Amino acid sequence: MPKLCLLILLSLPVLGQNAKLEKEQIEQIKSNEQYWYADKELEPEIQKALQHADDATSILETLELGIRIFFWVLTFSALAYILYFVFSKLIGNRKNQNKKEKEDFEHSGAIETKTDLENLDYPALIEKAKATGDYRLAVRWYFLLLLKQLSQKNLITFSRYTTNTQYLGQLAHKLPNEKLLEIKNCTRNYEHVWFGQYPVNESLFARLEHGFKHTVQAI
Repeated sequence: MPKLCLLILLSLPVLGQNAKLEKEQIEQIKSNEQYWYADKELEPEIQKALQHADDATSILETLELGIRIFFWVLTFSALAYILYFVFSKLIGNRKNQNKKEKEDFEHSGAIETKTDLENLDYPALIEKAKATGDYRLAVRWYFLLLLKQLSQKNLITFSRYTTNTQYLGQLAHKLPNEKLLEIKNCTRNYEHVWFGQYPVNESLFARLEHGFKHTVQAI
């Protein structure tokens, strides 16, 4: 430890001497005619030119920043538009698909569940089928309305896999023979028109409609 302290003390004069030498060297350089401008103030024109250069640099930097911001905004705007376009397309396709499914359902009259059977607006569907001249589909809606009435009265258990013959079997001991015969006639007419693809004109449909309405109201 004493040796270290002694070494530090001995080095201090050397450091001071080096600082002195550097100062002397600077003064010597400044006294050299080649460096006459060392302590000389800049001319006003030069100072003004340098100030303009600084201002121009600042303007360029500001302009560069503005351009960068503009391109960032442009990029994000383009990305937002692309996302909007894609989602709009997806939503539009989904709406078109739902519309097509609804149209296909209304055209085919397919019923999957008891909920489907009981929640449909049969009068509206029947009137729509009649308005388009699709009397076969109108007959199907009438038959499904008949099944709905029987299901709500707990006279049958609806299932898409149950045949019409099985429905009649469920009704065999629950209704008077007269009402059962009316339901059998409606079922036979429906099967002949729908599954047999028998063409139905307006006159024939009027007779079938009368029979379905009477039977549905009588349940």
